[in-house]
Amino acid sequence: MIALQIPEVKKCMQLLLMEEAFDSFLFSEGTLALETTYRLDGKINTAYYNTEELAELGLEEQVYLPWRLMKARVFSLIRGNRTPLSFRFTLVLSSREARSLGAEDRDQCLLSLRFQENRLTMVTGLSRGSFSMDHVLDRSWDDYARGLLHRLGIIVEEIG
Repeated sequence: MIALQIPEVKKCMQLLLMEEAFDSFLFSEGTLALETTYRLDGKINTAYYNTEELAELGLEEQVYLPWRLMKARVFSLIRGNRTPLSFRFTLVLSSREARSLGAEDRDQCLLSLRFQENRLTMVTGLSRGSFSMDHVLDRSWDDYARGLLHRLGIIVEEIG
């Protein structure tokens, strides 16, 4: 697990909400504090879609909604003249990408973004499907996250 401070908030938010930089992630959950606090659950309500729509959107095997389908809704809530008081979004790396890092079926590579007091932080995490003393996946996920941010040109400062 690593904690990173992101000084260039606007640049990161543009990449997150208006570009495809984080589209390989799924949206697990989030909160957004504006005039009221919105609590967002990323679990897919499969009853909302018909079978063809599920297939067309690639949702048949997913538990969480892909970020690429959620970000426009989040952006529509945030967009305006006032900066949110705070937000916290938890993204999950797609299972295909996670397997490439050595994750097993029930492992989840998590990326938590938190904005509070005009500061943006990002924390990596790992939810293991079973107990393991092996920390190779932890290091691989942290390195992957650092590399992603570097490729996107996002400057970070490690916390602690």
